[in-house]
Amino acid sequence: MLFSPILVLCLVLHIGIAASADSCSGRCNSGVDSSKSCQCNSACETYGDCCTDYQSECLGGAYSCNSRCGESYNSGNPCHCNDLCSQYSNCCTDYDSQCSGGVDPGVDSCSSRCGESYNAANPCHCNDQCTQYSNCCTDYDSLCSGGGNPGETLSSLAEALWEADDNGIGGSDLVFNRQAYLSNYAARNDLSSQPLFTYVNPAKLDTGTWPTFRALLDNYIRFTGSSDTNTANEEREIENFLDEVFNTRVMDLTYDYLFNKGYFSSLSAFRSYVKDIWFTSYTRSGGVLDSSAFEHTFVGEVKNGKVSGYHNWLAFYEDELEGNVNYYGYTSDNEPNQILMQFRLDDNGSSYYKELASIIYGASPEFELAIFTVCFKENPNALSTFTMAGGITQKVQTWDYNGGYIGSAYFSV
Repeated sequence: MLFSPILVLCLVLHIGIAASADSCSGRCNSGVDSSKSCQCNSACETYGDCCTDYQSECLGGAYSCNSRCGESYNSGNPCHCNDLCSQYSNCCTDYDSQCSGGVDPGVDSCSSRCGESYNAANPCHCNDQCTQYSNCCTDYDSLCSGGGNPGETLSSLAEALWEADDNGIGGSDLVFNRQAYLSNYAARNDLSSQPLFTYVNPAKLDTGTWPTFRALLDNYIRFTGSSDTNTANEEREIENFLDEVFNTRVMDLTYDYLFNKGYFSSLSAFRSYVKDIWFTSYTRSGGVLDSSAFEHTFVGEVKNGKVSGYHNWLAFYEDELEGNVNYYGYTSDNEPNQILMQFRLDDNGSSYYKELASIIYGASPEFELAIFTVCFKENPNALSTFTMAGGITQKVQTWDYNGGYIGSAYFSV
């Protein structure tokens, strides 16, 4: 059979377009494109949707930390770019320069460098002392909270929020049992025979913002590809939750901080922004509206056979009560109340693993909502470094999804 030249050309073009949709060629570090079947940015490893040539096209054969700082552990990578790689001696060779504050001469940005230690080799600096010595990078104010009222920094806000967290639960009202240290978390061995949480005072969960927060947890289907469109009742539950949250000292302080930075001119505008970035439904499967920032971060999801997100302590506690999760142990922790842990989620007769997940136990939902929102607003797609709870260094990672919504947010422990 003979084919016309025009038909042959059309077939070639069709094959080429299909191939490019599944390739990172020309797409490295691009934003999320839901029309494509796979992605080519630093978040794709977190969400498990990288194109097959992501490493070879975008990571220099996966031997570079370029665009990978703070990534989740992936045993398929020959070297790693997260806070644990130094401990396990498996960092990529350019980890220090790409992820720990080192910059090439002439680079004049605080992107991913906020709160870094002083390095005389850097042409400009991104820590709390740079204003004193007049050597801040030009984008320090916008990325690291250096502007605004005197003394008003991300660290001072976080300290204030932690002190003002009236709905936080601690002391004898929360009994925590971290148990076994996992020296080899890739082995997925359950080394902890008891639940992570021994006791949470139920009376505390009936006060403040907790009842409206708990009402949201059953509004989502964890599996991507299944629609999560809110019903009218679920929309009311979101509004009720936001009503309670915006009636707390935590959110008052957060709004004052962002107002003084010039981000918002009214409380109603700030509330609309919070609802939009956290509760707007979007797709992680390229099809139905199956996800949102709130679902991913606070409830957790299952995508490509793995648990993703799931960074809220109360959701984990309630899943433990229902027998839905099995805590395996921890790999690191930090004050106040932070742990990096491993667990198995059982759902619909199948088991799914979360190799590493961080939570800050006892913190109220408004505290997490506030600190994650500020870090995303000021420093999206980057690691924000600050101090809290009496000067203890903290790190929060946020990711952008679909251009302006939160893809994920968590304390990097």
